[in-house]
Amino acid sequence: MSKKLSEVMAILRKSDFSQNEIHWATPELNPSLTGITQDSRRVRPGDIFVAIRGNSMDGHDYLSQALESGAVAVLVDSAMISALDLESFAGKISILTSTDTLESMASLASAVYGQPQNRVDVYGITGTNGKTTTTYLLESILGQSAVFGTINCRIGDIELDGGGNTTPLSADLFRNLNQAYLRGCRNVIMEVSSHALELHRVRGIEFKTAIFTNLTPEHLDFHRDMDDYFKAKKRLFEMVRSDGYSVVSVACEYGKRLFSELATRGRRVLASGPGARELSLNRPHTGWVEPLSWEMSRTGIIGIMGWSVPDFHEGSCNFSSPLTGEFNMLNISGAWAAALSAGICGEEIAGGIAAMNRVPGRFDTIQGPGFTVIVDYAHTGDSLANVLRCLADLRSRESGDATGGNGRIITVFGCGGDRDRTKRSVMGKIASTLSDHVIVTSDNPRTENPDAIISEILQGIDPGFSAEIIPDRAAAIDHAITIAGVGDYILIAGKGHEDYQITGAGKIHFDDGEEVAGALRRARARRGEDV
Repeated sequence: MSKKLSEVMAILRKSDFSQNEIHWATPELNPSLTGITQDSRRVRPGDIFVAIRGNSMDGHDYLSQALESGAVAVLVDSAMISALDLESFAGKISILTSTDTLESMASLASAVYGQPQNRVDVYGITGTNGKTTTTYLLESILGQSAVFGTINCRIGDIELDGGGNTTPLSADLFRNLNQAYLRGCRNVIMEVSSHALELHRVRGIEFKTAIFTNLTPEHLDFHRDMDDYFKAKKRLFEMVRSDGYSVVSVACEYGKRLFSELATRGRRVLASGPGARELSLNRPHTGWVEPLSWEMSRTGIIGIMGWSVPDFHEGSCNFSSPLTGEFNMLNISGAWAAALSAGICGEEIAGGIAAMNRVPGRFDTIQGPGFTVIVDYAHTGDSLANVLRCLADLRSRESGDATGGNGRIITVFGCGGDRDRTKRSVMGKIASTLSDHVIVTSDNPRTENPDAIISEILQGIDPGFSAEIIPDRAAAIDHAITIAGVGDYILIAGKGHEDYQITGAGKIHFDDGEEVAGALRRARARRGEDV
């Protein structure tokens, strides 16, 4: 696939979202384009290189490297023109300018890849927690789909390069949208982070359905406050196409607020979760999806889902899911509503829900000798509380049966470095309030001192509470399993699916699940059991 630069510029001139923001400074050079990237290390012959000024690096410093790697065009900041030695590039490379290269990169990437977002149905999921599980549920219901999110970007088992972000940067995103289309996918399900919305990564995409899961404190190192965070999330719902739907979980106050604002503007919106039916009464163009009854156990959730969808129908359907926890009931409700908006019948939705039995690193259960280990990505106060309440609920249901029911909840967790510091003491308080014993350890300390992070976590833990400090995460996991008894639950929280740890020394391989398996082998060996 290649396009002449003149073809790309013609597409931009016709695009509603380009606003003629990109100026072609060297129209006499009209190269064939094969791709686009903002990373000079990934430039391939025929690419456009986009120079972006970041907080710690400036892409304009790497123009020569991009040219040497085969870039045939560059997009540079118009304010940098006078400072750049462009004479050395004369006749060698075509030059484009923009007042905001980060924002313009989305427009340019869309055009380079032939506006692939218009050839597929795009479902966008945003919220603090639950995005990944919702994407997996929706994929199971819809069938062959491309999935872009926290764990990876993939089409089935074929993994695409997403650059390691929850929502890929626009150059990667539009390339992957094009790959999805070329591989026969007509549905793309993507997690849309607040960063992606603020930094224009999804610019130019009209979503078939946008889904809101919840909003709780997170990324307050990036957003000024929770209201700013909410407004960033709300932008997704301004990008829903005219025949599309918005799905809003109304289990939190921000969900109720978003539903009300969208309904007041006459948008087609479905409320999901407990209270959805009542909230949508007497509101035109709105509908609801709500569990009419449900119950959970160690083995999953069973219940009856009810709904009423504008321009579709009302109904109810029995369902079962191998997932457990009230938080997953909310995820199931949101995915169900999105599927209804796509015209899928209840029985087919129930089949997809039943078939989705695991999301990597989300409430992964590993059975120990008499106790249970849970590995979960919970890395915010709300997500940690959700998992711990689920474990407390399961423990209370088991009280008096053969599994124990009177065991302890032991939580192993830390907090990431170079990230929102306000949540550290909050997570410490939540862990100590909802656990019987806490082991505070390292997460991804990055460039921060792990001991300093732990000290901030400890500010939320009562000095008299049963807590230990073991900065080495592997040693902390091993210790938790060593002290576990019959009926205990051990929660290893914060990293989930991640197979690495980032420290000041760099990125190393580290997998919580592997560490648990190793610790269990050692524990069995100490007991003289076969391993």
